[in-house]
Amino acid sequence: MPIQPSTRPSALVQVMLVAYLAALAYGSLYPMQGWRPIGGSPIAFLTEPWPRYWTRLDLLANVVVYAPLGGIVVALLRRAELGSIRAALLAALVGSAVSILLESLQNYLPGRVPSRLDWIANTGGALLGALLATAWARQERRHPAWQRASLQPFDASLGLTLLAAWVVIQSHPQRVLFGHGALIDPPMLLHRLDPAYAVLAEALAAGGAFVTIGMLVRELHPPAAPRGLLTTAVIAAALLAKTLGAAWLRGPNLAFAWLSAGAQGGLVIGAIALALLASARRRARLRIAIVALLCTAALTNVFPVDTYHETMSSPSSAGAWRNFDGLLRGAALFWPVAALAWSIRRLAALRAEAGSIMARTP
Repeated sequence: MPIQPSTRPSALVQVMLVAYLAALAYGSLYPMQGWRPIGGSPIAFLTEPWPRYWTRLDLLANVVVYAPLGGIVVALLRRAELGSIRAALLAALVGSAVSILLESLQNYLPGRVPSRLDWIANTGGALLGALLATAWARQERRHPAWQRASLQPFDASLGLTLLAAWVVIQSHPQRVLFGHGALIDPPMLLHRLDPAYAVLAEALAAGGAFVTIGMLVRELHPPAAPRGLLTTAVIAAALLAKTLGAAWLRGPNLAFAWLSAGAQGGLVIGAIALALLASARRRARLRIAIVALLCTAALTNVFPVDTYHETMSSPSSAGAWRNFDGLLRGAALFWPVAALAWSIRRLAALRAEAGSIMARTP
C-alpha cells in the first residue's frame, strides 16, 4: 500500500521553490552590475510595441524556463484543496508576477531589455508546467501501484528532482554525451586519454550514465510501473534538451553535432547493459548505479578535448543562454555528488529495513 503523503507541504518543495526563484533571479539579472536609475515607469514595457527582433528558440527558452516554477507551485498547493484548475491558474499567476518583477528590474541594468513578449512566454511556461503537474498528480491517483510503498515522500521527491535536473543539464555542452562532474578549470590538469580511445571512452561514459538513470528510475518506481517506458522517456527528454541546446548555441545545422560514433555506441551499450542488469535486487541495482555514476564522472574528466566541445563551449551570441550558462555548469558539476548521496541514502535505508525484518523474525 503506497505511503500517504503528509498533510503539510513538503519542506523539500519549499526549498525547491526558493532555490528556483533564486536561480531565475540570477539568470534574469546576470551579471547584476552597473545598476542605474531610470526616468520612467519600470513596468512601461508592458505597453511598449512588440520587439522587432526575436527568435523561436529564445521564445521557447522563456517558456521552458518558467515551466518548472509552475509545477513547483502546484506541488506546494497540493494540500490546499483548491482543485486542479484553480491551482494551475494560481501557479500561472505566481509565474506571471515573478516575471513582471524580474523584467522590471532589468530596466536598471545596462545591456538588459525588458520585453512584454518575454513576460507572456514566461506566463505561458508557468501555466504549462502547472498543467503538466496537475496531470501527473491525477495519473498518480489513478495508478497508485506506480508509487513504491517503501519510499518515503522526501526520498521520492528528491529522486524525481535529480532526474529532472539531469535532463535540464543535458542542454549544456559536456565533453561526452550525458557527461557530468567535469571539473571547471581544475587546479591540476588531469591526464587526458589519447584521442585514439575517444570513441570507446565516450561510449562507456554515455552507457554508464544510461545505466545510472535506469537504476534510479527502478528505485523510484515498483515493478508494477512501466519502468522501461519511464526510463525511455527520461533519456528521450535528455536527448531533446541536448539537441535544443546545440541548436540554440550554434544554429540548427549543428543541432545533432553531439551524435558522434561514441555517443551512438553509448546509447546501444547503455540499453543492452540496463536490460541485462535491470532484474538485479534493489541493493545490487543501487550499487551498480553508484559504480556507473563514478565511471561516467571519471571518463568525463579524462576525455580528450575535441573540436565539438571547444566549439560548443566557446562564447555564444545567444543572449538568453548566457543567463543560465553558469547555473548549468554548476549543476552538471555537482549533480553526480547529489545522485551519489541519494543512492547511498537509499542503500542505508534498505539495509536498515532488512535489519528490522530480521530482528522481528523469531
